[in-house]
Amino acid sequence: RRVRCFMVCIREDIWNEKGQADFNFPVFDGEPIPLGTVTINTTEAEAEEYTISDRLWQGHINRTARNIERNTGFTAHEADLGRPSNTIAARYGKDGKECLIPQAGQNPRKLTRDECRRLFGYPEGFIMPVAKTPAYKQFGNSVVVPVVTMISENIIEYLGR
Repeated sequence: RRVRCFMVCIREDIWNEKGQADFNFPVFDGEPIPLGTVTINTTEAEAEEYTISDRLWQGHINRTARNIERNTGFTAHEADLGRPSNTIAARYGKDGKECLIPQAGQNPRKLTRDECRRLFGYPEGFIMPVAKTPAYKQFGNSVVVPVVTMISENIIEYLGR
C-alpha cells in the first residue's frame, strides 16, 4: 500500500529514433493480494519467535488510545489478513506496529523475514541478512520486485525494437 512513483527516462537520441508511441508502461490489474497469502507457511516456532512482548503490546494499545483521543500521531492495530499489507517501514524491526499479525489467544507478532521476502516478491532462494534488523531495513526500503520486473521487461522490449 505504499504509493511509489516509477519514472522511465529515455535518452533524447533514443527517443528521437524510437519515438514515444512505442513505449508502453505496463498495466497493473487484478485484485490486491491479501496479506494472509504470505503468512500461510509460517511455523509455530517462527510465530513464537516473532510474537511481541506483553510490555510492547500494552505500549501500542496505550499509545494508540492516546493518539486516537488527541486525533494525532500513529496508531497500532492488528492487520486484516484478508486485505493488502500496510506499509512496511525500514524501522519495522523496532516494534512492528505497521503490520502486526493477529494470533488467537496471544499477543500479535511481527512478520518474519521470510514473510517479508514473499510480500515484496523476492524469489525463494533470495539471500537476505541473517539478523532481523538489517533484513527489515532492506525490505522497508525495497520496491516490489514483480513491479520493477514488469517495467524493466517493457524497457528492454522498447529498446530492442
